[in-house]
Amino acid sequence: MSKIYVSPEEKIREWLAVYDVEFNEQIENLKIRLVRKKISMLPLCFGDAFSESNNLTTLDLYDNKIEELPASICNIISLENLNCGGNLLESLPEEIGNLSNLKTLFYPNNNIKKLPDSISQLTCLSMLNCMYNEVEELNESIGFLSNLKKICLNNNHLSSFPDSISNLCSLEILYFNNNDFTELNDSIGTLTSLKVLELKNNIIKSIPDCISNLSSLETLMCSHNNLTELNESIGYLSSLKHLYFDYNKIHSIPDFINNLSSLETIFFSGINITTLPDSFGDITSLIVISCLYIKYCSLPSSLSKLTSLTLIECDEDQKHLFKS
Repeated sequence: MSKIYVSPEEKIREWLAVYDVEFNEQIENLKIRLVRKKISMLPLCFGDAFSESNNLTTLDLYDNKIEELPASICNIISLENLNCGGNLLESLPEEIGNLSNLKTLFYPNNNIKKLPDSISQLTCLSMLNCMYNEVEELNESIGFLSNLKKICLNNNHLSSFPDSISNLCSLEILYFNNNDFTELNDSIGTLTSLKVLELKNNIIKSIPDCISNLSSLETLMCSHNNLTELNESIGYLSSLKHLYFDYNKIHSIPDFINNLSSLETIFFSGINITTLPDSFGDITSLIVISCLYIKYCSLPSSLSKLTSLTLIECDEDQKHLFKS
């Protein structure tokens, strides 16, 4: 008795039905969401089921127990959004470079140590999120992602960027909080489209001079590092609105701080300063000052010029330590 052939489409249709998900080849921009389904394995033919219909644009596999993605998933050329975060993945398929239409790639909260080299082929990619993994090094291939606008690298084991990051001319947001950086290389200064740079909870000792080139930068977060001073180059960031340098080893705030004519928020809690410069009062755009856990700080009378200031944040039991 001959076996009855069952197409990949039929196999996957039955498999999806178990999870109350419908597979309809007629739907344009099909989105399949298999979130928190306790899935441990995808069928090997999963991707083959969609290779002809060419309508699957979003695949969400968040928060399951998947240990490996089948290579066939990389045959879904129509795929634009792939979320495989919150699983047990240790790697991504090398064939992932075949997903030439992919725009967002999310795989946070896994055990991935390295991005495949083929990621360089994802030239439509605009967002890459690999937070909470085990990544120790980024390949030079990331520099080919010319449309990348946002990278989330928080909570990995990175200590440096590849020089090729300088090619990411469209990059607007870069998060690498909670890593092992001790310094920033000069390639960071070429990211002239960058608006948000977050490097909280590293062991960085100084900000490089090249940061002055980031004329579009609006947020600079360098809290909880080993900074001993604010580099004068920060004073050239004319678009900067939010500056965080709390919990560092800084002992003074330099006069050039008043060059930041767009600054609205400044956080310098937990640093050992005794006074603010008179020039502080010239930052007339300032709305919020946060200075928690400062033992004693003399506030200059020039603060009275800050007519937009709505909050000076400090500990309730330390307010009596501040004098005007």
